[in-house]
Amino acid sequence: MTTSEPYIINRIQTPYALQVAYDAIAAGHETTDQIKTYTQLTDSQLEESLDGLQLLGLIRRAEHAYEAVDLVRSTGDRTLDFRLTAINNLAAEANPDDWGKQAVVLLNYQYLIKEDCQEFENNEDALYEDIDTWLLETTDYRPKGDGDIYSHNDNKFQYWTRLVHFLGLVHKVSGRQHTVYPEPDLVYESIKWASESASYGPDAEADVSLPEYLAWSEKNFIRTGYATGKSVPSVLARTLQLLVRDERIQLIEYGDAGYVPLDRVPTAANRGIDAQANSIKIL
Repeated sequence: MTTSEPYIINRIQTPYALQVAYDAIAAGHETTDQIKTYTQLTDSQLEESLDGLQLLGLIRRAEHAYEAVDLVRSTGDRTLDFRLTAINNLAAEANPDDWGKQAVVLLNYQYLIKEDCQEFENNEDALYEDIDTWLLETTDYRPKGDGDIYSHNDNKFQYWTRLVHFLGLVHKVSGRQHTVYPEPDLVYESIKWASESASYGPDAEADVSLPEYLAWSEKNFIRTGYATGKSVPSVLARTLQLLVRDERIQLIEYGDAGYVPLDRVPTAANRGIDAQANSIKIL
């Protein structure tokens, strides 16, 4: 996908005004002046937010007015719906057949999952240099279309960290230290979403098989790099374990999908996780 648009992690330094601007536009405040008056954002915050929303595919511009794109889910939690839509739009960019520039957001996250990187500092140059090497040597991510490859620096990696923190994919511990896991509400709603197109029928004991969910996630949510016969990566397994603990899902054996282990999750110690779990039951 050859494009002149900027990389979102070059452009968005403070993502927390994104939803403020989006909600203003969705409420019918369509011009820059109207949005500014309604939100009380500064000129720089407003410009950054409008650019970011366009790069996330959450608004469209027609002449001098903006139009909000509908959110993909309606869970009753506006912020959750906003995050799910933003992540879903980023997942559409992460298409190996036609990479979008903004795929870098979820590709960075996929690298952390692949390397079982559960904590990092947002100025950790050895980490983002390893990500750059991985993108260059083992992926075909070349969105500029001319062979150039994206490379990070301290600022870009910090901006990326702020964005995925805002989206609920990483969580600040203290200072520059962050921990890596998708927040449970995001994963729970993504499971419900995936179950709508799952092969199990409405009367089945399970709602979606783990392999089906992971394949769905690859195209619509986060990229885990899961391959059939492998375990669920620990970064995601950690959140599934939390959902089991909170009695929002069960991981059960059902159908013929075959056992799908959860990396670093001892089945015997977790009620609600069958010893040969391969499917998800939503409670």
